[in-house]
Amino acid sequence: MTKVSCAALALIAIAGLVLFAVYSRAKSPAIKDYKNTTYVIDDKPVTLVNGVSEVEVAPGSTSKVVTRYFGNDAKGDLNGDGTVASATPPAA
Repeated sequence: MTKVSCAALALIAIAGLVLFAVYSRAKSPAIKDYKNTTYVIDDKPVTLVNGVSEVEVAPGSTSKVVTRYFGNDAKGDLNGDGTVASATPPAA
C-alpha cells in the first residue's frame, strides 16, 4: 500500500469512529406527561400516577413515603449538549 492509501484508510476509520460515537449516544425519550412517569430518586424507581406516589416504608406499615409532582419545571440546555431539556424536581 502506498502512503496515500494508508492515510485515506486512516481518515475513513477515524470518520467512522466519530460518526459512530455521535449517533450511538443513547437519547432519553421525551416525557410528555410528567405526572404519569417513573423517576429515579436515590437509585430507586418512583412511579407517579396522577402526580403522586405512595409507598409503604416497610411491608404492612402505616407509614408511607409520599412523592408529589409540583410542576416547577426547569427548562434550558441542562447538560451543555445544545438541546433544550426539562428537569422536574419531585419532592418527597
